[in-house]
Amino acid sequence: MNLTEVQQQAINHFQGPAITIAGPGAGKTFLITERVKNLIENSHIASKNILVTTFTEKAANELKVRLAELWDCDEDLDEVIAYSYKKSLEILKKQNLVKQVLEYSGIE
Repeated sequence: MNLTEVQQQAINHFQGPAITIAGPGAGKTFLITERVKNLIENSHIASKNILVTTFTEKAANELKVRLAELWDCDEDLDEVIAYSYKKSLEILKKQNLVKQVLEYSGIE
């Protein structure tokens, strides 16, 4: 797939969180999958340290399928991909990471 410069930048983004916003069929799932793959393979980030949040259960399930195809994941993909902010917060609380995320985001 030919990527635009912006898509390539998003895939290679390393420092801090990233947000992908685009319309239907724009390649969001591909971009997010490739970014996760890049973080794991090239930046050596453990999958358990990556959290992907989507707005729909359908999108979350599609990401799980695509990520499972990319690598032999020992992690539970339900702990990597969440489809609501509530679920994301539950995961962050379970991992005792809420304070760190808020500090990194500059939220007090």
